[in-house]
Amino acid sequence: MNKDIRIDCTFSNHRKRKKLYNVLGAQGVLSMIDLWISTAQNRPKGILTGMAEADIALDAQWPGNPAEFCKALCDIGFLERGGDGTYSIHDWREHQR
Repeated sequence: MNKDIRIDCTFSNHRKRKKLYNVLGAQGVLSMIDLWISTAQNRPKGILTGMAEADIALDAQWPGNPAEFCKALCDIGFLERGGDGTYSIHDWREHQR
C-alpha cells in the first residue's frame, strides 16, 4: 500500500482539471483526487478490477450519480475503460513513479 500520491504542480492549471471542474464542479475535482488516494491505497497498479461505477463513486466520495461521474472522467481522459469493462486510472504508472 502506498502512503502518498504524486500530483504534478501543473495540475491546477491543466486543461483536463478545468474541463472536469466545468462538467462536475469543485466536488468533481475533489472526488477525482479522493479516487486517486483510494487507488494508491487499494489498487497500486491503477487498475480498478472488479469495481462497478457505484464502487468507484463510493471510493471517490462522489455524492451524485455514479455513471455520470465515471462517464465524465472517461470523456475527459482521467479514467479509461478496457474492452472487458474494467476501469483504470489513465497513465497511473507513469504519474506514480
